[in-house]
Amino acid sequence: MTCLFRIMLFTIVTFFFFFQQPSFAESDYILPYPSLMPGHRFYKILEIIDWIRGAWSFGSFAQFTNRLSLADRKLVEAKTLFEYKQYLLATDAISFYKRHLCKAADALKRAKREGKNITEKKKLFVAATLTHKQVLERTKEEHPPEVVWKPERGEHKIIAIGQVIERAIMKGKECKEE
Repeated sequence: MTCLFRIMLFTIVTFFFFFQQPSFAESDYILPYPSLMPGHRFYKILEIIDWIRGAWSFGSFAQFTNRLSLADRKLVEAKTLFEYKQYLLATDAISFYKRHLCKAADALKRAKREGKNITEKKKLFVAATLTHKQVLERTKEEHPPEVVWKPERGEHKIIAIGQVIERAIMKGKECKEE
């Protein structure tokens, strides 16, 4: 019985190894998984760590990589907040996204002025901005152009989601073209 079991197990394992076709997922640029969101008790600590990383990033390539990853994270944060209808926090995340994206572009320009080879980083930046544009356009389609935010206390506020997202798309184009 044990010998027959071993032969069957060996046959099955061999079958899976030899007749398995690899599957590949291909993408030019992949955004990160959402990390801590505003309101989490460790969110401020994450913001402080990001600030320290930004101050500790020496050199134009390190600053580019750091700023691009922060832009990615803020974009994913904004997208997630939009999905949960946290529009005010999402628009704040969009403004941080724009700032980090332009600082990444500035770091890339500085590297070019320093005479560094930026072809790979430029390709990465172009792929990132294209992915960002797709995410922003999809987010714009999924949400109303304006929403009225009503706080528990105080006056209501009209948030022009469509304009905020459109400005972010235009800012991405401006940063990429400069």
